[in-house]
Amino acid sequence: MKPYYFLLLQAILVISLSCQKEPTPPSPTQVVKDEVIVWQEPLWSVPHDTANYLSVIIYPYWQFDDKVIVDTYKDGKGGFRCMIVETGEVVWEKYFNTSADYTGEQRFILRGSLFTPEEGYLIIMIGGWGERRHIKLDIETGETLWETPLETLGVAMDVSGNHYYCLVNTSDDVCPIYRVDISSGAAEYFYSTPLPAHPNIDWQRLGYARPFHCYGKEYIFIAETRRSKSDSVEYFASLLDTETMELLVKHIPLDNHLNKVEVFNNQVYLFTGGGYKIFSMETLTFERDVRLIDWGDYIYHTFYKDKLIVGLSPNNTLNVNGHYVVDLKTHKLLHIFEGWILPPAILDDVLYFVSAGQIFQAYNLNTGQRVLNFDLRYSTQFGVATYKNAKGKKFVVVGDAGFTYCYEAI
Repeated sequence: MKPYYFLLLQAILVISLSCQKEPTPPSPTQVVKDEVIVWQEPLWSVPHDTANYLSVIIYPYWQFDDKVIVDTYKDGKGGFRCMIVETGEVVWEKYFNTSADYTGEQRFILRGSLFTPEEGYLIIMIGGWGERRHIKLDIETGETLWETPLETLGVAMDVSGNHYYCLVNTSDDVCPIYRVDISSGAAEYFYSTPLPAHPNIDWQRLGYARPFHCYGKEYIFIAETRRSKSDSVEYFASLLDTETMELLVKHIPLDNHLNKVEVFNNQVYLFTGGGYKIFSMETLTFERDVRLIDWGDYIYHTFYKDKLIVGLSPNNTLNVNGHYVVDLKTHKLLHIFEGWILPPAILDDVLYFVSAGQIFQAYNLNTGQRVLNFDLRYSTQFGVATYKNAKGKKFVVVGDAGFTYCYEAI
């Protein structure tokens, strides 16, 4: 009887196994097509107060330690959230009254910012015309350290040591450069451009301060503009020694507005709406002029290893909105990554940025290949930030109108 009993048990086991369902395979956390990530599940997502939607225009996101400061909105007010990158835990939130833009729509718009994580502060410029103010925040707590009403013209806030410079509208006729003390917020008149009026039209002249340090001294390039015709503006640059208040060079004609100055590898870079120039402090002349587009708007620049990335938005149809990647040794153009031009984030040779609509993209800076391209749920916000922890795990934070997301970075 034992063989029959054994056969019966075996038959029952086979029938039992055949009736069991196949195990459900785990859902993918990432979809890759042609070596491009076309979908990825976020590590976490934290919603905004979508019942009270408000347009918030803030960029970039500010990353420090294991935290990131992002944009958000609540109860009809725009503001900031400081979050733990790895978990999405909210450390602090801060909200501000909104103002109408030129269309009359209520928005919260960041007019300018200075972020110094080493010193633990963030200075922001917010508010519409007539209510513009500068606010210094403690990045660890969100506490307001000081607030200064200042009718700043434009978005430029250029830091230099323990102070920064901005252009202030004090009357219909005068727009001087002010210097603001970072520790106290005290603002005082500093300088006005001596650029003479155009012979044919006496239109208000403007001069923005672009400070930099070289040979242990502070200098300022004054980015000057004046109207020459009803539809034309002329651009100039003058170099000021802030210790002696002497103009070392006066009113050099430029083909585009001077937007930013930075010293890198002991060379003075001047960034314009067409590309950049390298200025020699020994000869007080330009030693290189790199034209990336004919004429446009400068958005940002960043030095990364042996490369320079410049974000430019051309004012014609001959060029594309793009992140222009240049070899710093040869100054030759390596790549153009097309898209909405907002400050990106870089981590381990990968450039991350958002674009128009819902698109989130990433490109390899060495090969020029796109490695990530997918849509977020809603229209993108304007910021992006990256972070690598002590164990080498990589994160990228991005947002849309409904959520802040964190993804595993490439």
